[in-house]
Amino acid sequence: MRARALFVTTLGILVLGTTVARAVTSVSGQTIAFASTTSTVGFGEILTATIPSGRAHNVLSIDASLDGYLGPSTYILVFVNEQAFGFVWPSFSADAVCRSGTRPICTVNAPMWVDIDAAEAAQPGMFVGKPIDVDLYVNSGGSNPSYYASLRVRMDSK
Repeated sequence: MRARALFVTTLGILVLGTTVARAVTSVSGQTIAFASTTSTVGFGEILTATIPSGRAHNVLSIDASLDGYLGPSTYILVFVNEQAFGFVWPSFSADAVCRSGTRPICTVNAPMWVDIDAAEAAQPGMFVGKPIDVDLYVNSGGSNPSYYASLRVRMDSK
């Protein structure tokens, strides 16, 4: 009984800690979803945006960005339904800015797209008619990051 109480208490603390550390604002519609947060997460998943159903003959447009105090080798990774689709480093000029100074302000932008028909052909049964979850992961490559993250996902006809 004591072990169960300890487990429940520990679980409650972990959930509370996670909730306090990440206040996410998100809005979803039939063909578009937005999510944003202010974060200090240095490594891991920071945002998810969901479109209720993938559609054949469509392209998924994704715009992800980080802006703030980031480490010198910051990159973002985008997963669509648990499949890696984007691995984005800062552009050369942003990377140069990220590498200068002690607490540089840096921006990393990741505009990308996924052809739903091609994704479905590569992974049958995972995209068409299924919820489309887009997850944004970050690795800031430094200590004490503090940044604003945003994610916009839109389903467009070809």
